[in-house]
Amino acid sequence: MHHHRCNQDELSVEEATDQALATWNREPLFHISSPIEGWKGPKPRRHHDFINIVDFPECWRDLSLTVEVEAKSKEVAVQKLMKQLAEHWIVYVLRCADGSLYTGITNDLERRLEQHNGGTASRYTRSRLPVTLAYQESQTNQSMALKRELAIKAMSRKAKEVLIQSVK
Repeated sequence: MHHHRCNQDELSVEEATDQALATWNREPLFHISSPIEGWKGPKPRRHHDFINIVDFPECWRDLSLTVEVEAKSKEVAVQKLMKQLAEHWIVYVLRCADGSLYTGITNDLERRLEQHNGGTASRYTRSRLPVTLAYQESQTNQSMALKRELAIKAMSRKAKEVLIQSVK
């Protein structure tokens, strides 16, 4: 996939993946790398020490395939990538005792709720206990969770209430 991204054509990652899968009569072997200076940097072909989790295509997550990691710290990069792929991030909204809403992210919702209600999670919720879970949604990685958290925080109170009601 690194080569597809370096030599862009009209195909999306999903379309390139589907076309590549059609050429294999056994478990496919895909190649992945992250550029050291990012995809918009001057030399996207230069490999980073690790794989940026956002460079791992979503459409690969449920496939049975071998992924060849091209990274300078290969063994550590593979271990780090496998750990990140196993994580599940959650964006959550809490309703505080005073009726206000608090938005956060975690990869362990039960533990995080205990921390909030124990007064050890955030200064904001500490003075507004108890809190209850009003909304949650899964994200595939920490980066996506952080972006979604910021998007929810930027919403108006009314929009947040609509979001909360959408899951009830």
